Amino acid sequence: MDKQKLITIAKDQLKGGIGQDQVRELLVYRGVEPADVDAIMQAVLATGDAKPAQVSGEDVLKKADEVFNDIAQEAHLKPEDAKKERVIIALSVLTFIALLAIGSTVYYLYF
Repeated sequence: MDKQKLITIAKDQLKGGIGQDQVRELLVYRGVEPADVDAIMQAVLATGDAKPAQVSGEDVLKKADEVFNDIAQEAHLKPEDAKKERVIIALSVLTFIALLAIGSTVYYLYF
């Protein structure tokens, strides 16, 4: 593989937040010689632009709110439907408990 392409891969991995040791292991896994790995890592670190991207908490909250609002607009759940779903879930749980009790009783009496 071309050395410049390996440098680009290493930069992208470091920008993504992967540690230097893991990037070195990745290069060795790709079949790069250890001496070449050191040269590639020196070239990557010399530029200084391979630092992970910094994201503020506000940006994360804004994006989460945007996604939630998009999902909420697409949701067609009505209160009546929600009640029906809760009833179905409650009946399912009660049925499971009843079957479990009956099964335990039969097992106890039979054995």
